Amino acid sequence: MRLTQGEATRWVVNIASVGVSGMVAAEVNKLDRRWAGTYLWTALKSLARYRPGQVRVFLDGELWYEGGVVLMAIANGTVFARGMRIAPHALADDGLADVVLVQDVPVRQILPYVPRLYNGGHLKAPFVRWQRAARVRVEPVGELPPFELDGELTDPQTAEYEVISGALQVVY
Repeated sequence: MRLTQGEATRWVVNIASVGVSGMVAAEVNKLDRRWAGTYLWTALKSLARYRPGQVRVFLDGELWYEGGVVLMAIANGTVFARGMRIAPHALADDGLADVVLVQDVPVRQILPYVPRLYNGGHLKAPFVRWQRAARVRVEPVGELPPFELDGELTDPQTAEYEVISGALQVVY
């Protein structure tokens, strides 16, 4: 996916995300060593102190969501954070991003669904929205943590994500 923020252009191969995932990536990136549960443990700690920011999200030019966001993934691939299947239906070659958004709800409602991130069952949660789009525009309304791009961080400012079919050629 091509990411455009102002004049800057970057590329995302797997998943870009907004919300608590930026806090998680920032904490994990500080660690010298990681163990199997590092992302899960860090996500739980971050959820406990995260205050959802407000966003407007446009899919293919149409307003799709406006409100508080705990997490939103714009996914070309299915898995991030060492095994969390945030976008279990994503297909890297379909020309579309899977957009998965966790709305602003109390953490106590989210916690029972956290284990389901590993098998994709979280999509059935009443506070999770999911849809596919070729273009995604995210407009922060207020403060958010850094946006996360394949584990790297970028400023939380208006961002345009566009799936570019065939941009990455894989040889195997």
